[in-house]
Amino acid sequence: MQKTVGLVAAGALVGVMISALGTMTVHPGAASGPERTRIETDSAAARAMPPDPPPAMTYVPPSDGGKAPGGENEGKTTNGTCPVDPGYHDKDTKGMKPAAALAWAKAKEEAASQGVTLCAHDAKRTAAQQKAEFDAALKRYNGDRRLAERYVLPPAKSLHVVGLAVDVQPRASAAWLERTAGALGWCRRYANEPWHFEYNKDYADSGCPALKPHP
Repeated sequence: MQKTVGLVAAGALVGVMISALGTMTVHPGAASGPERTRIETDSAAARAMPPDPPPAMTYVPPSDGGKAPGGENEGKTTNGTCPVDPGYHDKDTKGMKPAAALAWAKAKEEAASQGVTLCAHDAKRTAAQQKAEFDAALKRYNGDRRLAERYVLPPAKSLHVVGLAVDVQPRASAAWLERTAGALGWCRRYANEPWHFEYNKDYADSGCPALKPHP
């Protein structure tokens, strides 16, 4: 009799345990103890950190094109500062030989049609102006007249004084005029002066003569 009661009691206990287990929700991989504490700590730290910023955008400012020579700039040309390079002048043709002045105006028009601005950094000079430049060169080269004339001619030899020469700037514009090879009446004359051009109506037919090393 006692054995039977014991078995019944044991069976009842097992039933209670099974019933209790049936009401529990088991989460796979759930941690407990120290491991659970570490995971919770890491999660809290992660929530405290700001989110990663979105990838930065690369901003490329629009180019203004550098105000390329010619076009709209041509209309702004003055007889003071070269509109495409304020480091140079753009002088008028006052005092130049009429044929040379007309040829220069036509050269500027042709250049503008191709997007190039020609500036006359220097054109007609008086004899006094030329003498002042030559005297400065003489001083620079310790009175050596021959050496000075390689860079500045005396008034009697200068076509600037005659009104048949222009010093063209900026350098890219002078290079454009040189490539016309005399077709516009203007030719570069000296190897050491890429800016110096002289007018001769015959250049339009004959082309430019060979460069001289210097004046």
